[in-house]
Amino acid sequence: LIGPSSILLALMASGLNGQQFSFHGYLSPKKELIGKDLKRLESQSRKDKGAHIFIETPYRNGQILDAVIQHLSNPTLFCIAAGMHSPDAFIKTKSVGEWKKEKLPNIHKVPAVFIIQA
Repeated sequence: LIGPSSILLALMASGLNGQQFSFHGYLSPKKELIGKDLKRLESQSRKDKGAHIFIETPYRNGQILDAVIQHLSNPTLFCIAAGMHSPDAFIKTKSVGEWKKEKLPNIHKVPAVFIIQA
């Protein structure tokens, strides 16, 4: 594997658990199942104290952000790492409760990595 990996860079920059983490790939493509997938990852994170990483097709990023705000618990940490290899890279980790208090970033059609840790 040559070159930087957005997944590992996101984990390192997130400040979340780099010693215990899991990569899950894509969540369900069915909108009605995304919340269930997020709850499952949150529950696993609560049990193993690890960071749980997933990615999404860039055009569905807004759908993921909305689902995170709707389905995850306020204390759960959530990292958005978008456009990692561009001059406009955006990487922030906050609790879901903190994300709820501000305008979510516009990352529509921007490659992104998402990480949760309960």
